[in-house]
Amino acid sequence: MASDKQLTELNQLSYQVDPEYPGKTIVAKPDSEVKEDEMNTLTPPDGQAFKVIATSNQKNGSGFQGMAVAPISNNFPNGDRSQTIVVAAGTDPKGLFQQ
Repeated sequence: MASDKQLTELNQLSYQVDPEYPGKTIVAKPDSEVKEDEMNTLTPPDGQAFKVIATSNQKNGSGFQGMAVAPISNNFPNGDRSQTIVVAAGTDPKGLFQQ
């Protein structure tokens, strides 16, 4: 189970599902498909790594930005999906009415 601190860190990182946000874009791709300006593994300051398993960046819809991540361990190098965490960046009010 993730700590409050981990959830806060992951929540802040979730803004990076938007390619226009500064820094590397968070993607849900296999390691072999991740480009130099992208990342599919997140490691908050406490050192627990998480694999990105899904992302959503609905700039032309609800404005929702978020991702699902799973903790990485020796037994689950691609993330333990039974411990999936869903975090959201929030909504972009400007995105609600764009078509």
